[in-house]
Amino acid sequence: MKKTKILYITTAYYPNMKGGSERSLKLFVDGIVKNKEFECVVLSFDATSKKTTEEYDGNVKIIRVKKIKLNPNTLAYNISLLLNQKIIKKENPDIIHIYNTWQIPGSYFLKKYGKVVATLNNYFPICAIGTTKDDLLGGSNYSFARIMRGNLNSIKGKFIKKSASSFVYAFYNKINLYLSKKIDGYTTYTYGAKTIYKRAGFDENKIFVIPSVIDKKNYNLPKIKRKNNIVLFVGGMIESKGVKELLEAISLIKNKNIEFRIIGKGYLLEGLQRFSKKNNLNVKFYGKLEPKEIKKHYLESTLLVHSSLFPEPLSRVWLEALNNNIPIICSETLTSKDCLKDNAVFYNKNNPQELAAKISDFFDGKLKIKSQKNKAYIFKSKSIKMMTDFYKKWEKKNQKSFG
Repeated sequence: MKKTKILYITTAYYPNMKGGSERSLKLFVDGIVKNKEFECVVLSFDATSKKTTEEYDGNVKIIRVKKIKLNPNTLAYNISLLLNQKIIKKENPDIIHIYNTWQIPGSYFLKKYGKVVATLNNYFPICAIGTTKDDLLGGSNYSFARIMRGNLNSIKGKFIKKSASSFVYAFYNKINLYLSKKIDGYTTYTYGAKTIYKRAGFDENKIFVIPSVIDKKNYNLPKIKRKNNIVLFVGGMIESKGVKELLEAISLIKNKNIEFRIIGKGYLLEGLQRFSKKNNLNVKFYGKLEPKEIKKHYLESTLLVHSSLFPEPLSRVWLEALNNNIPIICSETLTSKDCLKDNAVFYNKNNPQELAAKISDFFDGKLKIKSQKNKAYIFKSKSIKMMTDFYKKWEKKNQKSFG
């Protein structure tokens, strides 16, 4: 029996784990390849010099190529993809699965080699700069003028320079959006993310909700004796993660015995460290850590705060916190409410005062967070089976597009 060949295209792949996206893809590929009906190949744009080919566990072929140097990064990845079409043609895949939205526009031109599907694990096809301060993703107006205004309010620099950048990004954004809506099918992690893409004009009949794969090795951990005064934040030191709002909230908390641990790196890190030192905050910055090192902090922490300002398609930090039985205080977005439901207490984003009050109430015993009510549902999702069914849907219908 001929196997269905899936070619995954990603910006990075194991062991080059940049974030949750890479970990999710690794778990999916490990699960899919166990099904004898499928063959898996990964094309990853993380080579340091020349093209390399390797095998993982003897059953997953990994081809690594180098990304060209060009700004913005999204454009560089798309051009790099098109420059490596010979590899795709040679592999002759049945399905090309784009596992990072950055390369979806370029993948439109790969439809001659096989069906093209993508996992919508962020919002770059809708907003080329990721998110805007005036919450472009929270509305339904994606006109050129609206995108331009959102970019202008979010990009830093002198007016003339940022106006030019805003125009270029808005123009680039419209091309991205047009091409991204033209491929064959999509998966996303939550119905909230599907709603956002639907608002942006994507065909909802092409979008299938498939939860991220959960590493169940540590599921149902035994009760752990934790320290009773540690709050954990894990995420990038960038505007959209709301870490500035978190530090503002910390500065308002009167209980100075609460220790805050912040894990992650990004362009805001030095400024956040200065703010913390100036205001004498009980905050420890750890920079970027490997998953095994982060695990130690999960095991010790009393509470996790997730302060994202935009509706993340699915944060692996939520899953890791639930997996480690940590109560969660989370900013309320369309996707966080959809995924976490009763597993967290929510506050209004961009409101450091409310966040400070929630944290204080938690440690004063006034706020109880039952973080296990919906955990079983999340962790028992049959994501691998859903993904193989998604692939077979194309095989069964043998049509030009999903839906």
